[in-house]
Amino acid sequence: VTLTLLFRLQAIFMAFWVVMLAAFPESMMQAQGWELTPELQQMAKFIALAFTGIAVISWMMPAWAGSNIKKPAMVMGVYLNLLFMAFNAFDLITGAVPANGTNLGGFVPQIILVVLFYMKSRE
Repeated sequence: VTLTLLFRLQAIFMAFWVVMLAAFPESMMQAQGWELTPELQQMAKFIALAFTGIAVISWMMPAWAGSNIKKPAMVMGVYLNLLFMAFNAFDLITGAVPANGTNLGGFVPQIILVVLFYMKSRE
């Protein structure tokens, strides 16, 4: 496993969320126990756009960073994923989202990415 591969996997993970938010917002909201309102649908589009940016940056980062890829790996692969996880954990703890398989299972790929990004950026 290389940092380039990890950045590509992170881009694919984010692209999955983009597709789900843009193409299937009702399913995404139902998984949270929310009713899809026009306002939530609009918010899903904006979140999908932001996630598209993260996906593109993740995909391109190996080419942009070249041999200096370790620092962006820590920032995007470790710190950014930990921040996403902290926000998700807060939402679970406060009951803003249900503690169901969808929400808890979402931590698995992020934990794997964080661990691998950390290990590879320290080599």
